[in-house]
Amino acid sequence: MQEICDLSHRLLAASPPRVVKWTADLAEMRGRSLWRFATDEIRAAESRLGELGWYDDGVAQVSFDNGANHSTVVPIEPGVLIWERLQLSDGTLARLVTSL
Repeated sequence: MQEICDLSHRLLAASPPRVVKWTADLAEMRGRSLWRFATDEIRAAESRLGELGWYDDGVAQVSFDNGANHSTVVPIEPGVLIWERLQLSDGTLARLVTSL
């Protein structure tokens, strides 16, 4: 799992099982946008969030089939992605990303 800023895609946190597959250091990636690692499926799902009511508190969870990004820095493997919208204590809107 990882948690990203819902608006900027900045990495907020990542679980050890996810980070172990990265060649990037977690401290180096925290606070940086992960958008450059997004797959076509992630980009397509992102473009549909407004239609689903994601930003209007209409939908708090989205899942979809995702492909690989073929990155060695922050790899994404094929499977199902689940996005859950959260609001952090400081008011930041975040997205919990779970891979199945």
